[in-house]
Amino acid sequence: SFPTRRSSDRQAGANQGDGSTAPKTTKGDKTAANTISPEAAKLKQVRARQMAFEAQLTTAARQRLARVEKAIRSFGLNPARLARTSAAQGGPFVPLSGPIATEPDLRNLATLLSQLNQYELTLAAIPSGRPTDAPMESSSYGYRRDPFNGHLAFHAGIDFPGRFGQPVLAAAPRRVSFVGQRHGYGNVVEISHGHGLMTRYAHLSGFNAHVGERVTRGEQIARMGSTGRSTGTHLHFEVR
Repeated sequence: SFPTRRSSDRQAGANQGDGSTAPKTTKGDKTAANTISPEAAKLKQVRARQMAFEAQLTTAARQRLARVEKAIRSFGLNPARLARTSAAQGGPFVPLSGPIATEPDLRNLATLLSQLNQYELTLAAIPSGRPTDAPMESSSYGYRRDPFNGHLAFHAGIDFPGRFGQPVLAAAPRRVSFVGQRHGYGNVVEISHGHGLMTRYAHLSGFNAHVGERVTRGEQIARMGSTGRSTGTHLHFEVR
């Protein structure tokens, strides 16, 4: 039994010769350690697709915002200034949470989309529709000879001639703010479109709207006439 015991001792010494008890790492073990799990690979792919979508959406939103700004400027208006002139706002403060609070790209995208939405609402509020189907204008905006006394005067609107009782249409959507008579204008309907914009429809023969009513673009609100300071049947239209 003695030789057998010494053989066992020699084998134990060989195993402890470097003072380490950790198993040696093979090349195959290193490859396995660098391989991610299928679940992690799937999440990585999902995140890559999400980032690509965010980039595409950001580009599309910027392009659309540029077109909306150009459209607003085509009316001679300042987009930023007009967008700031809006209705009263309020509500509790709810801080951001989740990814949008921690990821700058998402936060910037949310800000961009909010601005785009505000500018699109502003563009929709601009009175760009025709207030009647009259084919021509009898008097344009600006200085002219007064039709009653011939003196040079300022004309604050556009005159559309037409037939008595011809439909008068809302040039943009929102709320009717005035229905009644104003000095020099005769029968008048006024619509408040928000963002500091209002349209006035004057010299009317009758009304089809009432104060507080919400109207859509192209909806009939009145009938053409010749009330007030007028030489004949027409619509006097102002954007204020």
